[in-house]
Amino acid sequence: MRCVERTFEYMDGLALVALLRANALDAHLFDENFVRQDWFHIIVYGGFRVVVPASQLDQAIEIRDRFQRNEFDLPAEDCDIPQCPTCKTASGQADPSPRRMLFLLYIIFFGISGFLIQSEYAIGLYVASWLGVHTAMLFPPLLRYLVIGRYRCATCNARWREAPDRPFHVQQQQAAAALAEASA
Repeated sequence: MRCVERTFEYMDGLALVALLRANALDAHLFDENFVRQDWFHIIVYGGFRVVVPASQLDQAIEIRDRFQRNEFDLPAEDCDIPQCPTCKTASGQADPSPRRMLFLLYIIFFGISGFLIQSEYAIGLYVASWLGVHTAMLFPPLLRYLVIGRYRCATCNARWREAPDRPFHVQQQQAAAALAEASA
């Protein structure tokens, strides 16, 4: 087995192994479990190694180089790129402004909590802990609502929110009904 690539990122190694295997090469992520057990010493261990048999090394290096040059693009029709409701082009991308707003709220909230804890008032700790507990319970749904499904058009800079998908059990029932109708 010969080394094609060394990486300190586990997911980069797995992505390259998957790409090489998709091209009918016998690729493995060597030392995968060993390095992950003690990741504080990942540099000492040399990171993760993507290895292939010596007979496939040249082909693997060619595929790795194409991967690093971003030559493996999917056709636009195979990508799930949202269509802008304003200009009707398929140029939607994730909108970072809700995440920025959420981060700002996070900083403000914990700044106020820190001030209440540091203040002379005995009730400050109680209020901060009460707010912290209740915010922690509301945070995951709020985060999901504020961040998931928000898009911005790269062409006209319009912003929109896509409706969430139906729950899986509803999609499953619809698929079963469609199959039953097609077979009848």
